[in-house]
Amino acid sequence: MKKDEMLAERIGQYIKGLRLYLGLTQEKAAELSEIAPATWIRIEGGRIPKLKTILKICNGLEGEAKNQGREEMLCGRHIDLLYKILDFYQEVFSDDN
Repeated sequence: MKKDEMLAERIGQYIKGLRLYLGLTQEKAAELSEIAPATWIRIEGGRIPKLKTILKICNGLEGEAKNQGREEMLCGRHIDLLYKILDFYQEVFSDDN
């Protein structure tokens, strides 16, 4: 598996996990994030999202987490999802010298 495919898979799994934790359907999560449902499905399926899309997802999920009183999923960071994706990127593309 190529590194970009590994990264896309990890991002998709993480975003899906957040969605399931909040008890959202793909359609509702997409609506809250102001993106097309098809885009959400592609991301969960292993497509790397654009930064603009990541920020929309962060805002949508953060708002829903606050509505549900589940701010703990944000780990005290405004956009923990963005940090997690950067961590995945570093893990996948770091050299194993």
